[in-house]
Amino acid sequence: SEGTEADFHLAGTGEPIRDGADSGRRQPWARISYPMVDTRHRRQPMSAPTRYRVAALGSTVLLLVAGALHAQERYEVSGPHVAVYDLAGQVSLTPASGSTVLVEVTRGGADKSQLKIAQGPIGERATLRVLYPSDDIRYPAMRSRGRTELRVRDDGTFDDHEARGREGRRVRISDHGDFEAYADLAIGVPEGQRLDVYLGVGKVTATNVHGQLRLDGAGADVTASGVVGPLRVDVGSGDVRVRDLQGEVSLNTGSGDVDATSIGGDALRIDTGSGDA
Repeated sequence: SEGTEADFHLAGTGEPIRDGADSGRRQPWARISYPMVDTRHRRQPMSAPTRYRVAALGSTVLLLVAGALHAQERYEVSGPHVAVYDLAGQVSLTPASGSTVLVEVTRGGADKSQLKIAQGPIGERATLRVLYPSDDIRYPAMRSRGRTELRVRDDGTFDDHEARGREGRRVRISDHGDFEAYADLAIGVPEGQRLDVYLGVGKVTATNVHGQLRLDGAGADVTASGVVGPLRVDVGSGDVRVRDLQGEVSLNTGSGDVDATSIGGDALRIDTGSGDA
């Protein structure tokens, strides 16, 4: 191994060691090699609390990365007329640039991994549909609001008032079902887009969107503000609150209150079966 040489002198004299047999003849200095020890990069033992902190930090980073990777899914839906279907969750509509409807899906619930996202044309509309494999869905946000039942077709569509409206299996949504899952949707709406949103239970919010909107909910509250363009709202059970709208507005709720302020446009229609307007 690599080493270094050390010179040995007589103690206290500074003179080199001489051979006793020939004190007059100077002998070479005694030399010995020994291994060099570099302590600059010596690894110090890690204390137990430090090890635990590092392990906890590593686990936290992994969880954060995994959450970031799986928290949201992004989809694009193109077409002059787009429809989005979701049985449970919160749906928000905001303006978007370009010509494509952007949908960000955030899943929730213990069984969220079993949800599927389907896309493709149905009739004359481009669609995005959240598919739920169960007929008994638990949506924790409903709490004590009872339950909602509706018929859902195999393709995930429902409540669109077409001729096939009574087709499909009966699905119940409550706060104590066997299958716990929901999907929150953040929808970016290009200017001038025609968009239909169908929600089973939850909440729909539209803010500053310029387009032709239809917002339909079986058991959902709907809020809209700053919308420019025709707006049609139809809910079976839920409150409807709109303000600062421009365009033809139609608000219909079977059971719930309707609050409309600062509406400018050609027409305002309000219909509520049970509730205040």
